[in-house]
Amino acid sequence: MAGIEADCIVQQGKVEKIVDSRVYVNIVSMSACASCHARGMCNMSDIQEKLIEAQNPNHRNLKVGDVVNLEMQTSLGKKAVLLGYFYPFLLVLGVLIALTSGGVDEGVSGLVALGLLVPYYTMLYLMRDKMKKDFTFRIK
Repeated sequence: MAGIEADCIVQQGKVEKIVDSRVYVNIVSMSACASCHARGMCNMSDIQEKLIEAQNPNHRNLKVGDVVNLEMQTSLGKKAVLLGYFYPFLLVLGVLIALTSGGVDEGVSGLVALGLLVPYYTMLYLMRDKMKKDFTFRIK
């Protein structure tokens, strides 16, 4: 079950493994339509299992198989959407408009604009360790 509580996103999951101070929790992520009464008519690919690395700030004594609640600040979810979707969209749109306005062929402009996504997402990938410090899940 996912929900929002006082500026936090809460997701229930099951402890898969514990390595040192890191707890790995398996959550079931589903789109809104996957919980609908007509879900049998839709594609079941809307349901995914994800393994999340979480912090255990209260040092709870956890075992594999325990059901726990994970929480993450809502603002971090918004930041993730901005970094993953909104900024790349603006980049592609801006480059596409600039190049076509400059007289570059539309096909070439489109390829260049889409090609800029490769270094953008490569940069995000290379910065993953730095961003991992910001994007943390905590066991509630």
